[in-house]
Order: sequence, then C-alpha cells, then structure tokens
Amino acid sequence: MRNIITIGLLIGCVLFGKAQNEADKWLKAVSAQQGIAIEWQERPTSFAKKGIKSFVGYYKGDFVASLSVGKSVSGSFNYQGTSYEISDSKGQLVFYKSEQGVCGNQDKEPHKHSALARPVLAAEEAQPKIANTQVLRVYRLAMHIPYSTFSRYYFDSKIEKVKTFWADTEAFLNEMYLRDLGVRFEVVNDERLIIKDATKETFASTRNASYVKDNSTIVINSLIGENSYDVGISLVYTSSQKEAGIRGLAHIEGVYQPNTKADAVAVLTKEVIAHEIGHLFGGRHTFGSHKGSAAYDSEKTELGSGTSVMSYGSPRDFFSLSSIERIRKRLTQVPAKAQDKTFATQAPRIDRSKLKNHYTIPKGTFFQFYIPATDPDSSVLLYAVNQHDVRNGAETPITQYAIYKPTTANPVTIKTEYHENSGNVVANSGLAHQTTGTFTFWLGVSDAQPQQAADYIVQYDLAETKVTVKEGTPFEITTTPKNKYKGGEKISLQWKVDAAIFAGTKVRVLLSDDLGKTFKHIVLAETANDGAEEVTLPNINTSKAVLKVEVIEGVAFALTNYHPQKGGFTIEKDNNLASGPLTFVATTLPQDLNLSCAKEVPTAVMPTTTGGCASVSYRMEEKKTAVLCDNRFTLLRIFTATDGCTTLTHTQTIKVADNIPPTFVGTLPQDITIEEGEPIPLQKSISAEDTCAGAPTVKRSMREELNEEGKRVKIIYQWVARDVCGNEAVHIQTISITPKKVVPPASNDTAEVVIYNGVSTDDANNYFRIANTDPNSPISVIIFDEMGLKVYESDHYQERGEVFRGYPNVKSVIGNKALAGTYFYIVKYYKDGKQESAKGFLYVR
Repeated sequence: MRNIITIGLLIGCVLFGKAQNEADKWLKAVSAQQGIAIEWQERPTSFAKKGIKSFVGYYKGDFVASLSVGKSVSGSFNYQGTSYEISDSKGQLVFYKSEQGVCGNQDKEPHKHSALARPVLAAEEAQPKIANTQVLRVYRLAMHIPYSTFSRYYFDSKIEKVKTFWADTEAFLNEMYLRDLGVRFEVVNDERLIIKDATKETFASTRNASYVKDNSTIVINSLIGENSYDVGISLVYTSSQKEAGIRGLAHIEGVYQPNTKADAVAVLTKEVIAHEIGHLFGGRHTFGSHKGSAAYDSEKTELGSGTSVMSYGSPRDFFSLSSIERIRKRLTQVPAKAQDKTFATQAPRIDRSKLKNHYTIPKGTFFQFYIPATDPDSSVLLYAVNQHDVRNGAETPITQYAIYKPTTANPVTIKTEYHENSGNVVANSGLAHQTTGTFTFWLGVSDAQPQQAADYIVQYDLAETKVTVKEGTPFEITTTPKNKYKGGEKISLQWKVDAAIFAGTKVRVLLSDDLGKTFKHIVLAETANDGAEEVTLPNINTSKAVLKVEVIEGVAFALTNYHPQKGGFTIEKDNNLASGPLTFVATTLPQDLNLSCAKEVPTAVMPTTTGGCASVSYRMEEKKTAVLCDNRFTLLRIFTATDGCTTLTHTQTIKVADNIPPTFVGTLPQDITIEEGEPIPLQKSISAEDTCAGAPTVKRSMREELNEEGKRVKIIYQWVARDVCGNEAVHIQTISITPKKVVPPASNDTAEVVIYNGVSTDDANNYFRIANTDPNSPISVIIFDEMGLKVYESDHYQERGEVFRGYPNVKSVIGNKALAGTYFYIVKYYKDGKQESAKGFLYVR
C-alpha cells in the first residue's frame, strides 16, 4: 500500500502556472506541509529553456528539498530521517514516502566477494591526499524510463511528469556532485528514453535488479546511441525490491568503460539514484552496519547506517572524505571531454606544522579540531572531520563517531548535538558510542561554497591525525552558572582535569552569546589547566551565554549547558561600569616586516593595552596568504584584545620573499683543454647549500659541440642547484678538445703493432686500443661473444673518438648495457703500407 500525503487536505488546491509567482506558490506549499521555513534557491538545469524551473531548499544550512515546476511538479524532501518524493495530481501536491531498502552491491555472506567491487584500500594510508584538478567534469546523464515505470502511479503515463522529474533529479544531483566532487550533470532530454508502448517494454517489473543492471547500457545504447550520453541509469521497480528490499544496484567504476557506463538501476528516489551513480564513479559503501548486515562489501568508515551519500542512513546530502578521495583519484585520471570546463584556481593549504600527529583524551571528553588552512582564491572555506578507520570483509568496524556535511565553522567539534526545534539529541552524535582505543581522523578543507549555483571546480587539502581515548577523568566543567549575571561580574569556574593526560597543558576560556554556535568573546586567553580559575564575564547583553574551556594546542574542550531549550544563562550589560576606552599602547604594536627566510620570522609578542571596562583578554591568530613556496608567502598576525565592551584588532603583515639562489660548496670543476683522443673527464657530483631551506636539489646535464666535420670540439657540463622556491644557481664546466698533433711516421721500421685487449667500463683510459699502425690508414674491428654473436663492428676504428669501451653497437644486441666477460676480436690494419690482420681474446670488466 502506498504511503501518500495529499497536500490538498492541508492547504487546499493550488493551480498550476508557468510564471514565477505560480512556482512560488508550490514552494510555499511544500514548506507549509512540512512545517519548516525552507529557504528556496533557483538552480539552472538543462530544462530551464523548456519552461521548467528548478529549485533547491535549505533549512538552517541543511539541504532538505528540491522542487521543479513546469507543466507538472516533481520534487523531494528529506529531513530528520523522513524522506518523500513529491509529485502532483489534479492540482494538488502529493508526497510519496520513500520505502526502506538496500543497495544490491552489498554482499550477504562472508565468503562472497562482489565481482563488481574494486580492490579495497589498505586500512591505513600513510599520506592521504585528495586529487585536485582544474577541470569541471560535465557528464551527459541518460535516465531510462521503461514502460513498467512510465505507467506507474508516479508518472501516470505522462511525459511531462517524466521531464519534470528529470529536471528535478539534475538539480538534486548537482547540488552534491558539483560541491563535493567537481562533477555536473546535464540530463539527456530525449523522449526515446521513455518507453510509452507496453509492446516495446525493456524492463518489466518481474526482472530482478542484476538483470536490469547487466543490460542497462545495452538498452540505452539501442535507444539513443552510445555517443549520445556519458553516464546512464535505468529507473525500475524490480522484483528484487519485493523479494529482498533491493532498491538499486550498480557496476562500481562502470562509468569509465563504454560497455558499463549505464550499468545501474534505481527506484524513483533521488537519494538512491545519487547513491547508485556514486557507485558508477567508483564509490564504495561506507556504512558500518545496517539492520544487522555485516557490511562485507563496505569499507565501514561510518557509524552504523551512516549519513553520507554512499551510506544507508540520513540525510545523505554529502559525500564523505573517504568517498571523495576514492572517486577523485579515479575521476582525475579521465581525459577531459569537449563539454568539460577549465578553471584557474588554487587549492587551499593546511598548515600541518600546527597539527600534531597524535592526541590523547580521556573517555567521556568532547574534542575538536582547529584546521589551520588558507586559500589565495577564497575567503570562505568548508571544513570536515571524518573518522577514517577502514575495515574490510568480515572485519569488525571500529568507527564510533558520526560524520556530518562540511561546514564553514572552524573548529569542527565532536560533541552531543541537539535538534534545535525539539531539543532531542541527534541520534549517534557526540560520544554516544565512544570506547577506548586509538582512532584515525581525516581533516579536510575545500574551497567549495556551501550553496552556489554557478559552475566552479572544488579543490581540496587533506591531513591525517590520530586520537587515543583512554580511561580517565573526563574533561568537564563542573560549575553550574547562575541564571543571570551582570556584565563584568566575576565567576569561579571549575572543571575536571586528568592530571596524567593533561600534565603541563594550558587552557583558554571563551564565551558564546548564541548557545554555543560561535565563541566570539575571549574571557581568558591563557591559564594553567589546573581545574579552577576566576574569570570576568564580558559586559554584554545576551540570554544565550555558554562558557567553553578548551585545551590550547590540544583537542579536548568542555561546555556549560548549551541545550537549545534548557541551556544558556543571561548576562545583563552594566552601564555603570565607567572606564576609559580600551586602546592599544602604540609603542607595543608589532610592526610590518619584510624578510627573506621563514626562519627569520620572529616570535609573536602580544601588544599591551590601557583602559577598558573589565579585565582584558588577548588572542593572536596567524593566517598565511599568497603562499607560493615554503619561503615565499605573506603571514598575517591578527592580535585581538577585548574587555567585553570593546574589541580591538591589530594586524601585523610579515612578507617573506626568498629571492636568493643557492650557493655551490667545495672546489668546483674548472674549464680545461684536452687533446683529441685523450680520455674525457667524467662529470663530477657537486653539492650546494641554501641559507633558507637547507640542501637544494642539484641536477646535472651535458651537451656537445661539433665542428663542420662532425668531430667533438667541446663538451659542456652544467650543474643547476634549485631551492624549494625555484631560485637557481648554475655552474658550467667547458672541456675544449683540440686536434691531435700530427706525429711523423716512426723511422724505426721494427716498431711492432700492439693491441691492448683489457677493457674497463669504469675507466675511460682502458679501452680496446691498437697502437703503431700506419698513420691515416683505416682500421677494421669486429668483436664476437662466446656464442659467436657479433657485438661490435667498425670500419673506421679509432677515428673521431670511435673506440670500444665495453658497450655493443649492433642492433642484434638487446639493450645498451655494458658487456662483461671474455670476447673474441678480429682486427685488420695497415703496417708499412701492407694490410695485416690479427685475432685474439679481449676482456671486459
């Protein structure tokens, strides 16, 4: 039985219209039916020129709905675990509740391994990295509607309903794929994809999911041609859904091969379609378990059913860092297509020097990650923290923290979360499943915008750290604030401290005036982490005050009550607090600097202040911008002082520009002149040093200069030392080769021909040499190996540097590696005007 809500029962009938005000009526109708104030934003799609307007809906920053309005209405709604597909009937909105089910890519037995699955990654990767690209991939998406789906109640055999659904699915997919992966879809608007005649049915509902998946590419190719689309999916309610609850199935990485690029099937639920297309692009399942399933074919990087697109949970409106890393690695290897777009943007950079490789906290402690990142192109960044402990096959998952969509908030916190309207605890949030052990976390930053309609390409940086959770005293605030305070009033703040874990650490105290969403007020910049401190409240007006104690250079933090209905306390501003205004002492303000090395950057010194209405708290924040290399950047030090009445800021700009090239060390090879025929000195290895960045790289190269006769007259050796910022130093050695002096023939007719048959591949002086032959007469040499195979041959031996130094020169010898061992030679030469020959053995080592 279908689970349907007809909005006409609640708000009455709303008539259609093409104009924007008619679209607004439908948008308001969806918001009214769901009882939340949805913020709607229009999105461009391939169907906009066909009169179909598409919108996406956000509620308090969460993507909760989509709606497309043309001659028909199609949409989706997903909030707090409840999901609907939206259509229309007789002038009324109809909400079809999405049925529960699974993806068929999941194995059911431990001994089975899906033939569709790609090789799994190791449980731990030393240096994780998300591949970046300048190319936005644009994929033409073909969605096939067989007759069994077209005639179903959702479409009711109406083509306009299918096209509105196509438009809405395009808007829905692009909201996530564009922001997280750098992929945008354009749905193929071709009615041949819709089977309108029962006699031409492609996939009856009696077919199982595997059959549809295996034949989907073949069918779509036959309908519109294989060159008319880039990725495809068939939308079918198969027998597998009734028998096993399978709502979708796809060929993992299928999109990268022409014969599998549409091997996917899904029901008419947009989260399922997004999930199965994610498989086509290489995504694996991420959930740890689902309704008793052991998740044999999942990487198990999400708690329980999960929350991301490749999980089975909710809201599934984002890709996890693990999925992004896996998909982008494969996606960026694909050559760009004609419709793809190129952007000239730079990726954000995480300052890993400000992160530790490992943190330790006691069990029962909230923790957070400040992600120190900068981006030369974007002032707004998105931050994400995901536990990433991969477990494969029958391995038991150890993931114990839920993951959430990237946020502009920094730090990213792991704490108990509440639904703002109801005050109920968000399922699986915070420490609900915390156990002791050591766990891996990926810290990600991207330059994507939370809600953006225009095309762009998202760039990433990624860092990894570990957190060990030990048995111990939880880091908690034990003081319960009064309901109301006066501004400037003092409060004795106490908290629990595990002396062993937090020995020698310091904390800062912050205050929020919005129930913990942000902490703009510095109550105490720094104090010993000893569990007690008297602090002065800022002189402000708020009824939503929350205090926070956080470990400096650590991850642990604690809060006073921040429940959306029961939390917070009141501070009333005291207008009787009279004092001179807070001001910086001018002589203590740090001045701007221009330096040549990063190591010259001085330690920060906080400026002092005078005046103020209460005790002053100080804070210093560093931001790197215009980072070109390790020693070429701009460092902004932002000094903040606040007394609760006034907040002062001073920015010190430190420009570091390393323009000094490295220097070579030691005695450098000098220019020399040698006579033709003399051994040529080999190029030496030399080293260099750099005042900023230690040992630079030194690359060697060699080139020759020939005269008109083709003889070498110069050999030029070059060394290039390059530091991390690209500064270069060059040293050149020139070896000039002069013609060999003509020596008159020896008058002593008794001088015998001498053959030097010892050859060394390491010593240029030890080559196969024939001496005392007639000058200016040809010498012929043939050399054979022990099998009688020819390895060297020359009819102009010892002319123009032509000599045998242990290397073959005939094509029958594979490769050009040095020879070694015993060889046989035949030499023909002239002596006293007569041709003579000699045979013998030569030795190569």
